[in-house]
Amino acid sequence: MWFIAAVFFSYEFLLRTVVGTFEHPITYDLKLNLVQFSIISSVAYQLIYALMQIPAGIIVDRYGLKKSLTLAVSVCAAAMLGFSFSEHFGTALLYRLMIGFGSSFGFICILVIVYEWLPLRRRAFFVGLSQFIGTVGPMISGGPLTYWSEVGTFNWRHLFIYLSIIGVAIATLAFIFVKNKEQSLDEVIVVEKPTDNVSQIKSLWYAQILWIVFYSACVYFAIEYLSENATKQYLSFHNISAVNSSFMITLSWLGYACGCPSIGFMSDYFYTRKRMMQICAVLVFVSLLLIVLFPFNIWLLRIGFFFLGVGVAGQTIGFAAVAENTEKKYIGVALALNNAAMMFVMAINAPIVSYTIDALGGGPDDYQKALLILPAMGFLAILISTFKIKETYCKSNREPTIIHRV
Repeated sequence: MWFIAAVFFSYEFLLRTVVGTFEHPITYDLKLNLVQFSIISSVAYQLIYALMQIPAGIIVDRYGLKKSLTLAVSVCAAAMLGFSFSEHFGTALLYRLMIGFGSSFGFICILVIVYEWLPLRRRAFFVGLSQFIGTVGPMISGGPLTYWSEVGTFNWRHLFIYLSIIGVAIATLAFIFVKNKEQSLDEVIVVEKPTDNVSQIKSLWYAQILWIVFYSACVYFAIEYLSENATKQYLSFHNISAVNSSFMITLSWLGYACGCPSIGFMSDYFYTRKRMMQICAVLVFVSLLLIVLFPFNIWLLRIGFFFLGVGVAGQTIGFAAVAENTEKKYIGVALALNNAAMMFVMAINAPIVSYTIDALGGGPDDYQKALLILPAMGFLAILISTFKIKETYCKSNREPTIIHRV
């Protein structure tokens, strides 16, 4: 069951990034300008994804994993099929919004499985392992698909149809094998008064949760922004080809893939969230300084992109820390809030960085000045993890103790 959810997470992550891989053919075929393409590829998807996070968490909590996951995968599959037949901006935008809607359930479902079905002692590790599997998607759409699109191996419409078929297969597996968690017979539970959706959201207005959410957004922003926006153009000023730039992005996702399970394992093993979050924030900050200030040295770039991915894995610990500061009945919504914050920061800050580049003139030095915003956010993450986030020692601070019958 966990593996099916992890495969869907990888699938929706691929759908998130694959449109940017085929920028030129999609722009040509749909007769789009650059602004329209950016709306389809990034802004529209990110906004609907972020806006749906808390509603998705509420839906999963209320209707269960089986229905939620099956619906989400089915919507993604149908939307990819529709996008493959799109002929103009309006229909492509509609199907892209549908993809964002379906994708918004991906990580929420896998987190709920981890926190409801898997051992408490290994939660951070399994969150990291889930993200390791998830990063296969953007790694494929980064270097390999960019190369194949450059040499004309793939027609994007045919590829999107194939992706739709894969989605149907995942939806079928989810419908057959995914189960909802049932109460164990040997547990004594306290029956509480049902709470409405507003009460669920108000319960999350807790300073420690908000600081963790802000930290996660700060460490994650750079890898998403560089994957979808400025990397190719910035590095082209320093005689690095588009294909090599794409493989730099793949290298960062490889670092992320390696970092998520390993950082999660070390956090669980040493019983610390705070210390690992500090280390990851420092890695993000230093790596971004290498990328922004030394783009002419390809070895420093490789080191920078790889360890950027490792550092971004700190947001994996953020999910574990959020769960440990949340009552069990609100975990779905809390994890959704953390995921939403990362996408909101992306949707808001990405245009700011891009506008700054344009306003300064769009030259090599202008890119470098504007991209200094990225390490600044990494430095902010260091401050938050050092002075605002409290250690949980891998234990829940809000969950009641369950009494088992003897």
